[in-house]
Amino acid sequence: MTVYNSSMCFVNCHLAAGIANKERRIQDYSEIMRKMAFERRTSTGETQYLRIPEHE
Repeated sequence: MTVYNSSMCFVNCHLAAGIANKERRIQDYSEIMRKMAFERRTSTGETQYLRIPEHE
């Protein structure tokens, strides 16, 4: 999604609730950041896969 020439990335997830599940939330967050990938075509027609931090 592009807004005012800026690419936007929204990620929604349901994480385990409560203080007792803090470590699980951290693990789940890390897994989402590691595995979530966006497919993009370059100007030369190649396919790129971008992770959340690389998304622009």
